[in-house]
Amino acid sequence: MRDAPPSRWHAEGCTEALEAAEALARGLERPGAVAPTGWTVVKDRPMRVVLRSTRPGPEGPQEVVAKVRRAARAADRARNRLRGPRGPLEGSLLRDLAEAGVAVPQVLGWSADPAAGVDVLLLRRVPNARDLDEVAREPATHARARALVEDVARLLRRAHDAGWYDADLHRGNLLVGPAGVTLLDPGTSPLRGSLPAPRRVHALGLAAHGLNATPRQGLAALRAYHDGDRDTARRWLPLVASAARSAARAYRRRRSRRARRTGRHFEVSRLEGGVRVVRNADRAPAAWARVAPDWLARDPEGARALKAGGRVLAARLAGLDETVVVKRFDATWRDRLRTPRAIRGFRRAYGLRVRGVAAPEPLLAASDASGRGILVTAFAGRSPEAIDLARLAERIRAGRAPMDLDDRAVRDRALHRLGRFLRHLHDAEVAHRDLKAPNLVAWSGPRGIAFGVVDLEGARTLDRPVPWRRRARDLARLDASLSPTDASRTDRLRVLRGYWAGFARPPVALAAFARRVAAASARKRGPTGAPR
Repeated sequence: MRDAPPSRWHAEGCTEALEAAEALARGLERPGAVAPTGWTVVKDRPMRVVLRSTRPGPEGPQEVVAKVRRAARAADRARNRLRGPRGPLEGSLLRDLAEAGVAVPQVLGWSADPAAGVDVLLLRRVPNARDLDEVAREPATHARARALVEDVARLLRRAHDAGWYDADLHRGNLLVGPAGVTLLDPGTSPLRGSLPAPRRVHALGLAAHGLNATPRQGLAALRAYHDGDRDTARRWLPLVASAARSAARAYRRRRSRRARRTGRHFEVSRLEGGVRVVRNADRAPAAWARVAPDWLARDPEGARALKAGGRVLAARLAGLDETVVVKRFDATWRDRLRTPRAIRGFRRAYGLRVRGVAAPEPLLAASDASGRGILVTAFAGRSPEAIDLARLAERIRAGRAPMDLDDRAVRDRALHRLGRFLRHLHDAEVAHRDLKAPNLVAWSGPRGIAFGVVDLEGARTLDRPVPWRRRARDLARLDASLSPTDASRTDRLRVLRGYWAGFARPPVALAAFARRVAAASARKRGPTGAPR
């Protein structure tokens, strides 16, 4: 571990590049400032802006990346006074990791002058590399996906051997390029020697959560992490999975509080007349909060009904270049005594997204003193072509199947993916007491047909695993909402097999679970057998 790094340092031949980065940092001290000519913005956040450019180097022009930190809040300024500016700390850590054999970007320089508002880190851009989140969304062969998992595991092994530990590892912090996987943002905690086994388990649990790894991927990663030792990988798997579940619960609790108070991502306010408004500050224009009382009184101009009754509408609202969904809630006496349904729907939609369950992104919720409210969301999957499963079954029966579902192979894969989605919903500790065909939607995504849940009033987020009897009841509700002509017995079994395809082995047999779902579905249908 190095001593405290100097406030200014640069590699040989990078003086001019660092001076340009320092001038850049002075001009971007305030959010909203425009980057000068020659610099391209990669990311722009209130706390940090990342830009790239081509600057002179010791061997000629080179592509560089400048990470400019902003002390936007008093807490950040106080933290910088205690720990020091982030640029030198992160740059020094990257150099230590590179010396330990960990793949990281090359550090070209850093500079920190709090009085002048300068805190910048200059790196050489990793050529032909993309972040793991972008790569993971693309179709890939089994061999390619497995090789990528193993590369990440070997990178983590080298980093842990060097003493690296950081709680904020996610897909955006790893770059994938021709030379392998690179650790992009290591944090600022200094290296303190090789991690002991308990700390490695915790670090791997945090990584499994942050990288959204499945148990099957986790086992392959642990084998690579332990140099191919299968027995050690199997012993570590339940320990790492438990640490990942603990990390997920802590993350959900912390993130779910955001939609309840004004902060960087949400704006919570009260207007005249007792109107409560929650706005997604990242996506919804600020003007929406002011006109929300007008939308409570009348439908937005140009809105069209999506469902009979006029309570669910599609509209294009000023300030956002996409069609959104507006759902109305009638006034009830209960909502005068509790959080109104529109506000609860906003929080549930965000809670499901935090848990990785596909659901409409909440944009704005408003409610008056009587409980009357509106909830504005994006379309599930950001696709206005999303169609609920009830209408999808009708179209397939009428010979007008969308998304190539008239092809039996495509339909079988879609049914399997539906089962996987339902399993993920329950594994994320979400139960849904109104899980039926009209409340689930499908759309064509980059990796095939995807599914999401759109009616959130019946969703319940739990702090414990969903019991298997409750899982059977949820699936039985979906089964009972479809007629025998909508889905054959083979189709229903294919969904259950997709549900069973998760790597974690269920405590009951598939046949017994299928019988339980069928019995619960028959009770739900009643003596007529009609869908309910």
